[in-house]
Amino acid sequence: MWDNWRGGPRRTYPPGTGRKHADGNYEVTLMTKARVSHTGLVEWQPPAVYKSSCAIDVEFFPYDIQTCVLKLGSWTYDGFKQLGFSPMSPTRSQLRPRGDD
Repeated sequence: MWDNWRGGPRRTYPPGTGRKHADGNYEVTLMTKARVSHTGLVEWQPPAVYKSSCAIDVEFFPYDIQTCVLKLGSWTYDGFKQLGFSPMSPTRSQLRPRGDD
């Protein structure tokens, strides 16, 4: 019976890694292992942190509501698997102070 092998990203070289990101600055901070199946398929799913910025209108501050639309998609999605997305609310420890408190 085949046992899936897990090797480090320094041994596999996925084409195009790090070149197709909207903010132009993508860095893998945690070197996770690649998975090699008996069919020869190699999968490498490094964690990522996404940064965004939105234009704001402060005319009615502090009684305004700001909405920032983010469009997330896969650059390599081929329709074989369904992509899942679960938005999360930030915890207090993830929020940054504004500087006016």
